[in-house]
Amino acid sequence: MRRHHASPLLLFMLAACGGSNEDPAPAASASADPAVNSVAGVNSAAPRRPSQDPRPVTGRPDEVRPLGQQEPQQAVRSEDADVLLEAERLALPGWAEDNIRRKDARVDGWRSEVLHGSAKTALSAFFAATLEANEVDPAALRPALAADFDGVGVLRPAELVEVFRDDGARVLRPVELPATLHPLDELPRLVAELLAPFAGIEHPHVFFKFIRVDVRGPQAVGTTAVLHVDGWRGEAGVQMNAEWQLEWTVGASDEELLLKSLRATSYEEIHAPRRLFADYSGAVFPDTPAFREEMQRGVGDYQHRTDRLLGSSLIGAQGVALRGGDRPRPPALRI
Repeated sequence: MRRHHASPLLLFMLAACGGSNEDPAPAASASADPAVNSVAGVNSAAPRRPSQDPRPVTGRPDEVRPLGQQEPQQAVRSEDADVLLEAERLALPGWAEDNIRRKDARVDGWRSEVLHGSAKTALSAFFAATLEANEVDPAALRPALAADFDGVGVLRPAELVEVFRDDGARVLRPVELPATLHPLDELPRLVAELLAPFAGIEHPHVFFKFIRVDVRGPQAVGTTAVLHVDGWRGEAGVQMNAEWQLEWTVGASDEELLLKSLRATSYEEIHAPRRLFADYSGAVFPDTPAFREEMQRGVGDYQHRTDRLLGSSLIGAQGVALRGGDRPRPPALRI
């Protein structure tokens, strides 16, 4: 008779499927404490034989639930007729819930940040009614002003001198900045003077940001704002840079600030006969595959593909290192 030898592949498959009837030895020693066993991933009960496991071999793996959520939350029908089901909410530990609440500066007790947000809202409304309006109506601004409103200073000084000139730009600055404050009814004239360099530009671009917030007391706040206004008249451009000092009175709460005074503390005008920069990317990289495949992609393509464990931040928050190309190398400059 011919003896048949078992195929090595068949033996391997039998071993993988648990062909032995002997109970396997535990992978780790079990602790008497069930909590320890749960954390360590060790089942303190006697190991099951494959034939005793009630779960089918081809069944789905156990559901992985969020930390702190012992049971899956059930969808709850809303009492609102316009809402079918209430939105599910992930159960979080107390410390995490507290951190989320503290994202609100009011909850965290960060008053200057609350006042900063209120000042941004108030100044945006002021610009909408002045620099971005077709006509300035002083009466419409009255509700946004403090009862003891002191006035508005000169926004564009009358006498400017040239401090720089080359083929690309001229820079003008004032001889002095008057400290006199003018009443509200003179605001239309002050705004018209400020916008005079932008005559013929339909929609000048207005940008501002606060660089300082001073809490002067329970009802008084001072802020310093940087203001930029720019626009193009054909190929010629003009930009105004200024710093404004604004004093505020707190209204019914820290979420309401009323303007008490406004004055310019610095002013600068830049006039360019033509655009200073142009985009030459298409001319420099017309046939470079990496430019089309990598550099032309936006944040949306990269924000979830950057591994932070590598120390490579998507927004470059660690700073940018600059070094000259000449030898010997100059010291590196880190921003």
